[in-house]
Amino acid sequence: GSICPFREICSRLWPEEKTVSPRTVDADLRVRMNTLAHSLRRKLRVALDGIDILESCRGVGYRLRL
Repeated sequence: GSICPFREICSRLWPEEKTVSPRTVDADLRVRMNTLAHSLRRKLRVALDGIDILESCRGVGYRLRL
């Protein structure tokens, strides 16, 4: 139920990538993260009979609603 920030997600998925500053995430990484979230959301929705459990927390990150 807690929010996982973009920065943490990106650093675990793409550890070799660098961010612009410690407080922000590079725009390219943000686009990749949003694309990945969209694909994951679509696959989970099919597997869970239309239920969307991946919640976007605007400007912060993502949260799983279980």
